[in-house]
Amino acid sequence: MNNIPPSLSASFELSFAYITLRDRIPVIITKIIDQLHRDKNETAITFGPGSKEEVKEIIGRLAKLKNEITTDKPLVTLQDDFSDTIMWNKSIEELTVRETKQPTWFATSWLYDECYMYRRIFEAFQLSNTLKKIDCFQKQKEDSVFQSAETMAILGAHLINILNNINNAEELKSHFNEMLQISLWSNRCDLSIAAGAERAQKDDPIKSLNNLSQFILVNNSQQTVDHIINVNQQKSQGIRIDIILDNSGFELFCDFCLAHFLCAAKLVNRVHFYVKCMPWFVSDTTAADFEWLLNTLDGMNDPVLNDLGGTWKKYVNDGIWSVQKDLFWTLPYDYSEMKKYDSNLYERLSHADLLIFKGDLNYRKLTGDRKWNSTIPFETALRGFNPSPLCALRTLKADTVVGLAPGQAEAKEITDTNWMIKGDYAVIQFNSNKL
Repeated sequence: MNNIPPSLSASFELSFAYITLRDRIPVIITKIIDQLHRDKNETAITFGPGSKEEVKEIIGRLAKLKNEITTDKPLVTLQDDFSDTIMWNKSIEELTVRETKQPTWFATSWLYDECYMYRRIFEAFQLSNTLKKIDCFQKQKEDSVFQSAETMAILGAHLINILNNINNAEELKSHFNEMLQISLWSNRCDLSIAAGAERAQKDDPIKSLNNLSQFILVNNSQQTVDHIINVNQQKSQGIRIDIILDNSGFELFCDFCLAHFLCAAKLVNRVHFYVKCMPWFVSDTTAADFEWLLNTLDGMNDPVLNDLGGTWKKYVNDGIWSVQKDLFWTLPYDYSEMKKYDSNLYERLSHADLLIFKGDLNYRKLTGDRKWNSTIPFETALRGFNPSPLCALRTLKADTVVGLAPGQAEAKEITDTNWMIKGDYAVIQFNSNKL
């Protein structure tokens, strides 16, 4: 398409991208360093005495990374031998050609910066011999589950209750809509936006929904519900939804609840969950997080959570639920480039009856993380990415959004200049035009 706006960038001083690079990202790196210092003796016990020296080396690499960011140094090629290193280094070369100079932290696109930063954190561990498999965000992610346990129990009981009391098609649609919105608002529990600080869910999500509905700026939940109902009526078997996950912890639990509802109500037969293949944006879900949550729920004393954990493990064992890992999700490319860089993944997504993209980063990659006019249609901002009908469930934590009504953004700006970055507002956007 013509007239694609520029990418969000930290080159725009005092933009959210600028503040992120100047303030939030250095804090995230500092917290990793502090955690490594605190855990060094425990690490040595777990990984052997040689790991103590490697912890020092990792801390040195992270300190160097932090300095590169704060002093706006050029982006450098990766030195590890992970399976995506060649692709990353090629992308840096492409970026250099495109920008006609070596890109620096504050002068290139924000989306690229952030992805590259988390890949460099991963590299700091990959260059070690004994500590390659450490997830430096693991403790924060696991703590958030225990802090949200009471709320999860409430939601789990509610899920079982509604499934036992659906009496007609309208109630089915209503509860489907409700579960979509619970999954939507769970996206507020994002550790990266809080620079790794606690973001547990402690409110009753069921009671909160009515109050939160006024903060959904675009609500295509009914179109999403109707789409799956129509697909169900047309084919009845082999119906598959793919959920491209965002955060682990409470949000992942809510995504499990949505998937359980769809399977138990016989609206879908299979669910594919797409995870990250490395620690990413602090709280993004990895395959290890997925498995850990199932095992933790299955071992909990709460009977509801225990039963759900057992049911969900059976779904996985029976092949009804499956975990999908692909490198593309942690590459710097937006989704309009998927066909070019991972045509196999695009082809697999095209076999789903619905794609659900969770969270802010997925939304930024769907729409290219650009300075769009907020009234540009969602379909236009996708720029040709549409392997299957898709729905974006996103609470706003970055200053880009599309598909709003004329005057809607301006009205929010008057009441709160930070309305796009705090997670207070949300969108449920659906596009059915499969290409």
